[in-house]
Amino acid sequence: MKIITLAMTLFLFSCAISNTVDPSIPSNVALSAPEAYNAQYLDYVYFDLDESHLEGNPARCIALNINNNEYTLSDSSRSFVGAYTGTYYNITSQRQAGGGDALIYSDDVTAIGNGSTDGTFTFGLVPIKKIVTFKVEVNIDAGKQSITFNDIQAAQESTGSAVNDGFNRVGAWPGAKPVFVYELLETTANKLKSCLSS
Repeated sequence: MKIITLAMTLFLFSCAISNTVDPSIPSNVALSAPEAYNAQYLDYVYFDLDESHLEGNPARCIALNINNNEYTLSDSSRSFVGAYTGTYYNITSQRQAGGGDALIYSDDVTAIGNGSTDGTFTFGLVPIKKIVTFKVEVNIDAGKQSITFNDIQAAQESTGSAVNDGFNRVGAWPGAKPVFVYELLETTANKLKSCLSS
């Protein structure tokens, strides 16, 4: 019984350590409250606007700079080696995700859109493409001048032999690549800022 208790304690301790918040996450990122095993997620990311960003039209800037692309997610989790032949049968599963209109609401000072972006990072020697989806609100109303990203989710385009479970919330621990996701959103925010300045 003591061995089981010790094993459980070590498991919970390792989960808590592995879910430690990445210290590189910028201060303009709000995290969710701690959940199971102390895990936290990106809740929203905001970028302040200044007077130079109030010349443009928020709806026009979302329409010009936000894409809500459809992506193909894949894996080969159903692949197998034939028991008698020894032949490897590569069975690829694919499904479409995302897509639709980018602009979903606008008035004189606010626009809201659904969007997506993607980028590639290297894990070891393997390039991995990560797709990020989000909802973005551009607000140029007095006292509320900001670009805010929420409902932030990410998926790996191809997961190889592991099942591709699609889009999930972005974890704040280093292994979930929250800073990489942040940088993709920052690039999108900079495009919107540039548009709002013109």
